[in-house]
Amino acid sequence: ELKFALSCGVGRIVIDNLYELELIEQISAAGGYRPSVLLRLAPGVDAHSHAYISTGQVDSKFGFNIFGGDALGAVKLALKSPHLDLKGVHCHIGSQIFDLDAFRCAALVMMDFLQEARDHTGWTAAELDLGGGLGVYHTAGDTPPTIEEYAEVTKETVIHKCKEHDFPRPRLFVEPGRSVISPPGTTVYTLGSSKKIPEVRKYVAVDGGMTDNPRPALYQAGYEGIIANKAAAEPEEEVAVTGRCCES
Repeated sequence: ELKFALSCGVGRIVIDNLYELELIEQISAAGGYRPSVLLRLAPGVDAHSHAYISTGQVDSKFGFNIFGGDALGAVKLALKSPHLDLKGVHCHIGSQIFDLDAFRCAALVMMDFLQEARDHTGWTAAELDLGGGLGVYHTAGDTPPTIEEYAEVTKETVIHKCKEHDFPRPRLFVEPGRSVISPPGTTVYTLGSSKKIPEVRKYVAVDGGMTDNPRPALYQAGYEGIIANKAAAEPEEEVAVTGRCCES
């Protein structure tokens, strides 16, 4: 995959760990490449989302830990390499996040780290990618922040830290993902059989399931359903929607 990315000339490659850092350096040296890279960092921020989709904490399979020195060590190694062009750093603290304070905290930690890296190496990061994770509406009661509110928090936090550290403002990236794709999207299923268990529940089967939407099983995610040709009608009963997979 790294060889393919390099041969395609992708704009940025985000490096996750020391093994990957060494591997991309070897491939670049052998192929005569000098890719622009970012280092993915774990800022140690609890995003208050489901534990399975919180990705910025210290104990995570994602990224170099800031606390403990791994991230700073990775910066030094990347800067030593003649085959890598270190542009900046990256983080992603989780998904389906409603709490803007989590994004603010991540931006604060990342900017403080960039200052620490500058103090130790003289390197000034040109780019800061704060990842994605902005939550969206799924069911009644969900109150996600607006994109404008999210943008304001991230932008103002970075500006504040740049002034505090007298740090040149880096180019700021975010990855909107779900907040762009989810609101206009609807999954359409065909209803099949139904079965009522007296005094228990009514099951309604559809031609889909965990294979196309694992989120309810993995993350206990909730969704609202409607009957497509009766979308404006008031609901009449509560049912359990079940799918094709052999799971209870």
